[in-house]
This record gives sequence, structure tokens and C-alpha cells, in this order.
Amino acid sequence: MRESLEEQILDYLKKMRVGATASELSRKLNINRMTAVKYLEVMRATGLVDYKNVGMAKVYYVSTEFSYAQHVLLLKTSSGEFKDPRRTSHYLGKYSGVP
Repeated sequence: MRESLEEQILDYLKKMRVGATASELSRKLNINRMTAVKYLEVMRATGLVDYKNVGMAKVYYVSTEFSYAQHVLLLKTSSGEFKDPRRTSHYLGKYSGVP
């Protein structure tokens, strides 16, 4: 089964030590540059990738920071229910107020 374009972009960015521009991605994945830009911006909005400005170019890279919502999604149990992240061991502390 062929990977989705989003997965291909993530795989390519993971391999690149300093990230990649939309133009580089479009050449490598054989897609239109504007398609690459649209995917990258959606992926950035969801927190999968981020970018840094290098001159006039945006260099995209895989994001290493997770938002609270992403963290909750990562805690999804095998039964399909979500665990409350405040009840996981690293959130529980002396002053957490969670029983």
C-alpha cells in the first residue's frame, strides 16, 4: 500500500538533518510546489511540522514539541477511549489535586 503524501513528507523531513523547503520537497516527491506548501501549512497548523526562516526561504522540519491536544491523542487507549493525561504518572505530583 502506498504511503499518503503526508507520510511521505514526514519521512523525507525526518531524513533531512536541517529540514527542507517546499521547493525541495516538491522536486523530491514529484509534486507541485503549491501542493507541497498547502500540505506543509496544514501539517504546521496541526503541529506535525514547524519551520524556520532562512533568508527568504521557509525551511520545514518535523516538530518535536506537542500541544496538549496532541498529547491527549497520543494517550488514546487500545479500547478507543482517551486517558486523562493529568492522571498519568508524570502529571501526578504532590500538588496536582488529582486523587
